[in-house]
Amino acid sequence: MQGSKVKLPKIRFDLFKVILLFLLVVFLPLIAYYSLSISTLVKILYSVLFCLTCTVILFEVVCAIFIKQASLQVFKKKQVDVSVKHNVDIKYQLPKKISVIIAAYLPNEKDIIIDTLQHFLFHLKYPSEYEIILAYNTPRRLEIETQLEIMSQHFSHLKVVKVEGSTSKAENLNSAINLASGEMIALFDADHRPTLEDSFERAWHWIANGYDVVQGRCTIRNYKDSIISSLVAVGFEIIYGLCHEARSILTNTAIFGGSNAYWYAETLKQVKFNKNKLTEDIDATLNLLTHGYKLIHDRTIVATEEAPTTFMSWWRQRKRWNQGWLECTLKYQNKMNKSRYLRKRQKIYWFYTLIYREIFSIISLQLLTLTSLQFLIGESTLSDSVQLLIDFTFFYTIVTSWITTFAAMLIKSQPYELKVFLIYFIANIPYTLCKMIITLVAWYDHVAKETSWVVTPRQRRKI
Repeated sequence: MQGSKVKLPKIRFDLFKVILLFLLVVFLPLIAYYSLSISTLVKILYSVLFCLTCTVILFEVVCAIFIKQASLQVFKKKQVDVSVKHNVDIKYQLPKKISVIIAAYLPNEKDIIIDTLQHFLFHLKYPSEYEIILAYNTPRRLEIETQLEIMSQHFSHLKVVKVEGSTSKAENLNSAINLASGEMIALFDADHRPTLEDSFERAWHWIANGYDVVQGRCTIRNYKDSIISSLVAVGFEIIYGLCHEARSILTNTAIFGGSNAYWYAETLKQVKFNKNKLTEDIDATLNLLTHGYKLIHDRTIVATEEAPTTFMSWWRQRKRWNQGWLECTLKYQNKMNKSRYLRKRQKIYWFYTLIYREIFSIISLQLLTLTSLQFLIGESTLSDSVQLLIDFTFFYTIVTSWITTFAAMLIKSQPYELKVFLIYFIANIPYTLCKMIITLVAWYDHVAKETSWVVTPRQRRKI
């Protein structure tokens, strides 16, 4: 629900943008490389960049797989500056009160919100006093609101708050944060459901030791619905199970992903969220880091969510995320570089996560350019060493994809069938290239100041 314009129109494909950007990023470089006779130098450059990127990915996989969780906890605890420990009694193992905030946009999530509330009310155990705050917005009165009001009357722990005038998730969250009275505040989207009964205790362990935000692991429960949801599911296993975990190991930092996140209440009340950002979660992450707050990722704290089931809904969701990331990159990269709270390795890693992430979208699409160039000039114009480098790059890229997929299978959070990972392995390279194209379309929208967005459709499912 980010941004200022909320729409529920029929989704249209950004075909014109794709064609235009394909010409600019793939076809024009092809002509330039061919006409200027610099194809060999270009191939060497892109091969080196591809290999470096694959090496970083494999290093993340190794860190996330082979460093034991017990050792990881000791490592993390040692890196917390005692000067930033919160005003809580570490001997007191549990928070005195927990606030759970669920944000919803009801026209879109009216069919799932009751099931979600029932999950939080009946399927979870709370270690201390708790409250559940549902903060929602809707452009019109809905029948489901009557049901919600009845539920709030029957369950003393449940507060239902209609945020009048809200057009964003950030406004819903900010309104609920003002009402929250817990020592720890857990944030969830309307489709998220924690799977562990001790999620709150695990999160509180980190908060009591000085961290401000604990980001849990998000996984996809509707992975069987379509090929798209299946690909997203494995992608999430890689992101949350490997990449985010490695980031915590290597640099003692993390990303607040918007949901399944546990905050020290005082920190959240100070920071809150920017309603004008497409990705208020990434904006909050970078704002926290540049001001010295501590974030950590714990992949043992699991919550399931729903992924888009069609190509078009996935396209729109991904484009909104990418445009939001671009906004935050442009806003915070220089601040990250100058922040006195970040260590050198953290700045390097965030440069890789922000700026290089954007640049790699163009680099990865050069794979199409270089392949086309190979057909135009043939292999005879290349020396044996250059051709060997290119062949190694293609081989290394495929092997990295295979190893990453296999690693995700090793640390999977759900009993996925083997075919789910086989589909991802087969489709990974075109799937990744498609994500890079979406990134470029997001660039176009940012330049054109297109900030309207289409919500991801939700439907009711069995818990």
